[in-house]
Amino acid sequence: MLSSMGAEVTAYDTSPVYTKPCGDALTLRPWLRRLAEEMDAVVTSVESVTIRVEGQVAEEIDFGGSVWYIIDKHSLVRRLREEASRLGASIRRGRAEPPCRCRGECVCLDARGPYAHSRATWVFASRAIARLSEPWNRGHALIDFYPRRGGLYWVFPASDDGRLVNLGAGWLGEAPDKALRDALRIARGELGRLEVVDRRAAPIAVFSPIRPAGPSTIRLGEAGGFINSSAGEGNRPALETARIAAQAVSRASGPDEAIRGYREGTRGLVSEMRASRIALRLAVAAPSLFSRALRGMGRGFWEKYLRAELSMGSAVRYLLLLPIALARG
Repeated sequence: MLSSMGAEVTAYDTSPVYTKPCGDALTLRPWLRRLAEEMDAVVTSVESVTIRVEGQVAEEIDFGGSVWYIIDKHSLVRRLREEASRLGASIRRGRAEPPCRCRGECVCLDARGPYAHSRATWVFASRAIARLSEPWNRGHALIDFYPRRGGLYWVFPASDDGRLVNLGAGWLGEAPDKALRDALRIARGELGRLEVVDRRAAPIAVFSPIRPAGPSTIRLGEAGGFINSSAGEGNRPALETARIAAQAVSRASGPDEAIRGYREGTRGLVSEMRASRIALRLAVAAPSLFSRALRGMGRGFWEKYLRAELSMGSAVRYLLLLPIALARG
């Protein structure tokens, strides 16, 4: 983005191949829809979602159209790298030491993901790509919340014909191999025979501090704490913060103005991330109560959750409605 705007860009890339596993879902915004399509990174789409809490169905939502894309993230990152290089960015292999050398002369963009944070902030998410004997419902996703284990289990489509699914889990304080065994046990009980064709695990910094910027530094995506802790969602925040940073730098007369512009541009995302941190901490502190609340929240809440439209303001409103949700749940 910055290269296309005429900025001089030097990028340090620690790996020539991007492999971090996740659910590969991208919550759609108009510009993100266009980006994924232009980069030919769309695998399939999600139009309906089943929400469960501790194995019990809480809500079934059919959006009547795509609410998420399932993307080929490896392909998307590769194409973005190629495009940046074509537009003049200098991409170097290895690490920048120290992380920022600008000293007021330029702006460093920190995109180190969870590795910008202490391991104490991490939860490991484990996922498998599995081939099913009976096809999964096309365009359908399942999310099952387990507040007592501080995490969730998911099944997302991983192909357009329903034969491949992305399934996994992340449990607070549990080893990734155990989380994946649990996810496969649940999946085999519900989906029948399946063949695992790939399995991976990666840290997600769900307890990381939300720090959009520092001296001469703009922090992108997970490096800045832009991870939705209640969903483990990082793809959309990463791309959104990259876009905001590009706009802030291109409009600024200097590094300080660019950082101020970035802080201003990410206020909405900061509010969303704070709300997700509160939700996760409530789930960990009072899992039984939180389970009852989730069961009683109703369709409106879940639609906002799945569209990534919950902020601190909406969190306060739903806290005020908590007694009603508890009565329903």
